[in-house]
Amino acid sequence: MRKMISVSTFLKENNSFVPIESDHLCIQDDDYIEGALVLCVDGEELIGLDCYDYIDELLSYIITGIDDLLDGKEFFTYFPDQPLGLKFSPKSAGYFLFELTSSKEHKKKLIETKGFVDAMFHAMDIFFTRLKKEIDPDECEFELSRVEILKKKADEL
Repeated sequence: MRKMISVSTFLKENNSFVPIESDHLCIQDDDYIEGALVLCVDGEELIGLDCYDYIDELLSYIITGIDDLLDGKEFFTYFPDQPLGLKFSPKSAGYFLFELTSSKEHKKKLIETKGFVDAMFHAMDIFFTRLKKEIDPDECEFELSRVEILKKKADEL
């Protein structure tokens, strides 16, 4: 049975979070874009707003992680500015083990690779396409081009 996977991105403005799709975004520093990635699988929140960080950098790390995952390799990184570890470990055909580790908890979930990468690519397309209206578009185009290359790679599997 296929699991429902949803991915949303937000920018942090003052003490609240604004969906990236908002018409009115306020980015105070192009070099340090605070925001959050929310990842839910079958209604279980694996990454939430409390894991906010430099969202553009985190998404770039995850692009690298997806590339490794599609190559059948394990991936591990820390969030850019939080003591959170993120790990993707390929498992049985078409699945991987997602792990998010902090000093307080360790979340683990077996996730279908195709559903995960499709949901992440969709969220990344929305994020970087919207963000390029607010900051240097070349930075966003670079990440969008990486996503496009990986979409083709994922389709070949």
